[in-house]
Amino acid sequence: MTGRNSQGRWGGESGSALLTSVLLITLITGGALAATMTTALNQNKAHNLLNDKQAIYLAEAGLAHGKMVLSLANWNTYATGTPTTLIASTSLSGVGSYTVTTTAASGGHTYNGTSYTNILITATGTGPNNASTSVSSLVIVGTANYSAAFITNKNFTISGSPTIDGTAGSVQANKNLTISGSPHISGNAEAVGTYTVQAPGSPVISGFAGGGQPSISVNTISAMTYYGTSAIDYYLWSDGTVYDGNFNTLTKVASGGSWNCWTFDGTNWNVTCSTPPNGTYWVYSVTFINSNVGTASNPWIATILSYYSIEVETTATPLYMRPPAPTDGVLYKSLTQNLLFAAGYDLNIKGAAGQNFGSATNPAIARAYEQIAVSGNPSFNGYLIAQDSSSVNSRVTANAITGNMHLTYNGNVTSGLAGTPQVQSTLY
Repeated sequence: MTGRNSQGRWGGESGSALLTSVLLITLITGGALAATMTTALNQNKAHNLLNDKQAIYLAEAGLAHGKMVLSLANWNTYATGTPTTLIASTSLSGVGSYTVTTTAASGGHTYNGTSYTNILITATGTGPNNASTSVSSLVIVGTANYSAAFITNKNFTISGSPTIDGTAGSVQANKNLTISGSPHISGNAEAVGTYTVQAPGSPVISGFAGGGQPSISVNTISAMTYYGTSAIDYYLWSDGTVYDGNFNTLTKVASGGSWNCWTFDGTNWNVTCSTPPNGTYWVYSVTFINSNVGTASNPWIATILSYYSIEVETTATPLYMRPPAPTDGVLYKSLTQNLLFAAGYDLNIKGAAGQNFGSATNPAIARAYEQIAVSGNPSFNGYLIAQDSSSVNSRVTANAITGNMHLTYNGNVTSGLAGTPQVQSTLY
């Protein structure tokens, strides 16, 4: 009896062990299959993501190609109410292809007596495994010059007592304009949205003052427009390297060191003495001007193109700057005609009396991709314009005049981007 019970017990335990083993093998096999399927799924997702990225890159290449094909000669041919093929299917070997179409968009302006409607360019990139993405850009004809001395694409506030004069001594906000100071404006004070005078504001405006006005198209503002072009004399990099216009290394500056009045703090560049070289600078850092530079008879002849922000923070005087002019020989570049400042983010001028930007014979353009703020009492001959495309940087949080600057503009300042296709915004 005992033997039979023992045999039954061992037989039962053997059956349980077999069942357990089968269950374990099943679980392990199932886990392995699940892991294999998960790996395959992740690989497939990664592969699809790579294909989608390639399609986006192809679409962006199509946009760049389309911008090159557009010109004043064919502009209105492609500004139609129905999609028109600008570039037929174009293959990039081993990568994919893109096509580009155009349609008319709302708005436009007159250039040299001819009206040009804004255009929406749509590029479709097709990558491996038929991955497809479309990207669209609003494109305008680059404006030759502007009808106002200070233009912002969004809100604009004047709380100081500036003098804005000249034959084109106007201000415009493509959104809302608020005045709480006492400016003297020889032209108009206009807004596309609302025009508000807040107490204790008492503006003296010789022209029209009010809201509900047409917007002014703004040229694209980016330091990258000029990168790698013949317009550049010096590149100042964020690692302290200084290159010439052909990317030949001139020197490598250690943190705390300097090159020709440009001091490097380990990340950013700062003008700290009075005789920096004349020329056009492309600066891959925040750019500071903290020193008195130039004189009335011998100003600093320069164009500052900053990938990031530009800060003029000095209270030192004098500070005389103007952009290169045709009479300056090799210093002059048609692409940067009249351009003094172009900031990839914000432009902040904390000026003082005796600081002069531009002149009657060599007026200047100051531009920022984000916002512009001016405080203190500087003099500026030319115009300032803020694209307000984003608000990534916090150096300037709103377009504003808070001081008593003297801004003179006679409508005679031509941009080097005049007549060229300018991308205003891109939708993915």
